[in-house]
Amino acid sequence: MKICLFGLGRIGLPLGLVSADSGYKVIGIDKNKNLIDSLKNGIPPLYEPLLEELLQKYLHKS
Repeated sequence: MKICLFGLGRIGLPLGLVSADSGYKVIGIDKNKNLIDSLKNGIPPLYEPLLEELLQKYLHKS
């Protein structure tokens, strides 16, 4: 199953990463270019337990 998230802030980013960790294919979209650039570099915009670890795990999976 595929999931598309519009907005990768406090709710969207953790939801997307947990969904990816549950086996879903996730595509995230956000209008904030700085946020997207940070995420591409593996830097989450907020702190949540395991968030950075999950971001690193799924960042470059296709």
